[in-house]
Parts: sequence; structure tokens; C-alpha cells
Amino acid sequence: MVKYILSVLIFPAFLISLIFSCGAFLCAPFSNSATIAFNAEPSPSLTYNTNISRVSGQYPTAASLAGSLQSTAFNAINNLATQARSNLPLYFTYTVTVSQNGLLNANVIPQICPDNNQRTIAAAGTYFVQNNKVFVRLQPENCTNGNLQTGLSSPALTAFTYTINFNTSTGLKLCYSHWMMIANAIQSRLENDTGSTFLGNGVITRTTA
Repeated sequence: MVKYILSVLIFPAFLISLIFSCGAFLCAPFSNSATIAFNAEPSPSLTYNTNISRVSGQYPTAASLAGSLQSTAFNAINNLATQARSNLPLYFTYTVTVSQNGLLNANVIPQICPDNNQRTIAAAGTYFVQNNKVFVRLQPENCTNGNLQTGLSSPALTAFTYTINFNTSTGLKLCYSHWMMIANAIQSRLENDTGSTFLGNGVITRTTA
């Protein structure tokens, strides 16, 4: 399994942001390491396509899409840090890992009849884009005399998982509400940046006690 990993130093202000959100850590400790799993009906910019015929917004490889998702988490967490102000000399370090498993390789074939002949233009299992959302064909799509004969389709689905590990110089442990704040910040940024529709909230699972 190929992963992207990012390790950075978090500003002291992020600790204060966490304190303000959870009563100075007066909450049940959860974990400093957790996964956050998301499911979404993607726009093209939350998919990749290794074919050169990819549509605007698609990434050329799973690795490049994973790198973008990684950067989104980095920016979301740092944005939480800049929302608070403090001079306390306390630091976090953290790593972000994005699994490429579940990322959608969407071979997009436009819903266009190339001529007036009768032919199948796209097989079942291929994708098309409508209103900036990716759909998967459940049946072959045909053209008859230049007219498109649409078949059944459904919104495409993509899934991806972050693994985030925090290390605190104080030994404090993040609470579940801290992780909810992080997950919501990542999801909100992805929704705004990609226009994708997320199915519920991120599912948080601790990887260590």
C-alpha cells in the first residue's frame, strides 16, 4: 500500500485552540493517533485518471491525488492553529498519511455521439460528468442516428483515509472532540475546494490508546 506522509511542527497557538475547544483538556482522553475515513460522491477534482483523455480537474495518478489530499489536511490543521493566539512555549508535531486505496480512477467518456451511426459509445462501468459530479454507467450507452440513448447510471463513489499522529511535548492526549474538530475542518475544506458531496462525516478510529 503506497502512502504519502507529511511531518510538520505545529504552532503553539494550536494547543490553545484545542484548549478553548475542549475545556483545557478536561475531557476524556482519546488518542494522539487516529484514522479519519471519508466517503464522497466526487467531482472530477476528487478523482484521478491515468488516461491522457482525462477531463479538467482530474489528477493524472493516484499519488498526485493523494498528495493533494495530504496538503488539504496540512492546510486545514494549520488554519486551526492560526485561529488562536498564545505565547505558551508548547508544541505539537504531527504526521499525515493518506492511503491511496479507495481513490477513484474514473475513466471519463463524454456523453457525445461522434456521428450518425448506430454504435455503443461507452461501456458499463465507465464514467461521465454532469453538473460537475462524476457518475458511473450501470449500462452501456448507445447512439442511434446521432441521438444519445442513455442507460441507467448512479453517482460515483470514492473513499479515502487519513492517518494522523500527534506528538505533544506535554504528554497531553487529544480528546474525541479534538479529532472531530480536525475531521470537520478537513471535510469543509475539501467540500469547498472540490465541490464534492460527502456522505456523512468522517469516521474517526483511534490507532493507539
